[in-house]
Amino acid sequence: MKKILSVIFIVSMLTMMLGTSVFADEFVVEKGFNDDGYNYKAHLYVGGGEAWDVEDAQLVMKWNEAWLSNKDKDADGSLDRHLGYDTYIDSGAWCTNHWRGTYVDDQGKSQHYTETCKIVAVTSNDEIVDGYWIDENGKVIGEVIWGQFALTLDVYNDSGTGDHGVYYKGQPGLGNLQ
Repeated sequence: MKKILSVIFIVSMLTMMLGTSVFADEFVVEKGFNDDGYNYKAHLYVGGGEAWDVEDAQLVMKWNEAWLSNKDKDADGSLDRHLGYDTYIDSGAWCTNHWRGTYVDDQGKSQHYTETCKIVAVTSNDEIVDGYWIDENGKVIGEVIWGQFALTLDVYNDSGTGDHGVYYKGQPGLGNLQ
């Protein structure tokens, strides 16, 4: 189950970051949730796992203004990302994912799982060492993901596999880098 969620997590984040469904000229950003489960005004997504072929699952994504704005301040026709920066580096962008769901194990017993992940944009002072972003003080920020980001926290619990607790924790965990 953990491997499936990790793949789904990456696909869902890439879809949100690179997809064309967030262009401001294609819809009006209004208060509340749209039909796809996004509440852009609140920087929030709540949806089921059906979109990723995972039954009995719910995903809640939260992000800050630097990750994906609910405005088009630079008038380019799309919602802003890392406004004022050429890339996400130094932008202070972050996103969290909170999965929860159930599945039936090989013995026919219903099992429950939860997973929480946090991704943050790194700074221009950080460097990659052996697949991890390291800050200027030598502290591990987190695993490298998508080049400009660090996976700073991954907590996974699964009653069927016995997995329980922090799978990975870098710096700053749930805090902001800046």
